[in-house]
Amino acid sequence: MHLNVEVKKIVTYQFEVKPFYYFYNIMKKILFIALSITLFFNQAIYAETAVLYVDNIESISQQNITIIQDLSPLPWIVIKLPQTRKLPKSWQLYQDVTGYFANDTIFTANNVTFPNTKHWHLDKIGAIDFWQKTQGEGMTIALIDSGVDFNHPALQTNLLPELGYDFGDDDAQAIDQLGHGTAMAGLMVANCDNVGDVCGVAPKAKLIPYKINSQNQGQFTSSKLASAILAAADSQADIISLSLTLSEEAVWVKDAINYALSKGKIVVAAAGNEGNSKVAFPANLSNVIAVGAINQHGGLLQNSNYGHALSLTTFGENLWSTTWNEVFGSDYSDFYTGTSPATALVTASLALLKANTQKQSLDLITYLLNLSKDVDLFGFDEKYGFGQLNLITQESSSNLYLSDTKYVYHVGETIDLTLYFSNLVGDQGNLFLMLNFPQHTQRYSLFKIWNQPDSTTATPYNKFIQSPFFFTEDMSLPILGHSQAVLGEGYINQNFTSGFYEVFAQLDLTQKVIAKARRIIYLNVE
Repeated sequence: MHLNVEVKKIVTYQFEVKPFYYFYNIMKKILFIALSITLFFNQAIYAETAVLYVDNIESISQQNITIIQDLSPLPWIVIKLPQTRKLPKSWQLYQDVTGYFANDTIFTANNVTFPNTKHWHLDKIGAIDFWQKTQGEGMTIALIDSGVDFNHPALQTNLLPELGYDFGDDDAQAIDQLGHGTAMAGLMVANCDNVGDVCGVAPKAKLIPYKINSQNQGQFTSSKLASAILAAADSQADIISLSLTLSEEAVWVKDAINYALSKGKIVVAAAGNEGNSKVAFPANLSNVIAVGAINQHGGLLQNSNYGHALSLTTFGENLWSTTWNEVFGSDYSDFYTGTSPATALVTASLALLKANTQKQSLDLITYLLNLSKDVDLFGFDEKYGFGQLNLITQESSSNLYLSDTKYVYHVGETIDLTLYFSNLVGDQGNLFLMLNFPQHTQRYSLFKIWNQPDSTTATPYNKFIQSPFFFTEDMSLPILGHSQAVLGEGYINQNFTSGFYEVFAQLDLTQKVIAKARRIIYLNVE
């Protein structure tokens, strides 16, 4: 239906997730595929609703426009578009963006291919060892997804359904009719005493379910997502989990996330499953933890997105969890693969860390990144972000280590950071020093060289002193906080860009021994 209204954004449909249609319903699947192809090639989508920016909602109500959704306290509403009259050209109208759950696997019955132990991922990220400290007691997670199976025996004790809501169907019961949300909930908070032998990463944390899709649809609108984020921001939840992506950016969703951040919430989101170098929205927003997915052996999944906005990666393939489907009801399986399950693992890991340390959001996020295992290239890289999820504190090398420093700095403060060399007398090697930092929407890596311009390629710091360098005593090298420090005096001013900064040091010794040290800090200059 062509409407006589100008809509600023036209949505291009990118089907990231295929809904679950079973073998007995083959005709329904064929119809869905036909519809998908039609929508993909039809670039001009004429909607009956639109998202409107409003300065004064009273002036809008005087226009006799039907308001479907009010995104207060944000200056956005969703309206029904009139069919018979034009709207003022000054109105800022946008088409409601389509979103998808960030799962990349079609369901097949009895697709159970888990390894020898169903809990391999818990062991590899260090969750089982961490349970000696806490299992997430006192923490609450807001899951914005397709709802949750309230009757699942592995989830019942940890659900707070009365605090959630179904925004997709506009009712109080966020009951899962798709299965995606139930699987994410199981990965996060499933109790360990169940016949399916499922264990969540934080099995004693609580979960508030918010549903944003209608009935069993595999997609949703950005306005429903924004409403759920606002509700989660005002809830008792500590962390908001978004195992989903939008086909393009939506300002109202960004505003909703910023509102949640202002309330002290931590937001974790999926990087997306298109296999390209652009992290999907909303994971690409600053201060949102963007999660990529790796396989059991630590390699990046082929379909996992990556790029400058990626925070870290973790396992996202064949993870054993709770499920719900029309055929078997409450069940267990391992068919969810992609950045969705990876996001669930990171979310619940943050719940464990917060339960143990009670750090505030930015300190906690920076602490998590410092714990991550560095892989592949020096320090931060586009494929793995700051590394792979890890909950166990890594012991510093006895040969190379950085002085302790706090995690978050503000304008007017000074960073004091020193690199120490010990137990190296009589040995020799090359030192690589790298600084990774944000600038606008990109990240940059620079290698420091003694009394020489910085390099974008890995170059030994001591190349122009002596390569390899021979150690005759224990030594220290000021990195920040000293007039002669490698990276300067460490004073934070408005010229810096807010974000995560990484100092990375690697010492390659002649006996082919490699020692690493790094520190990730957050500079808040806003």
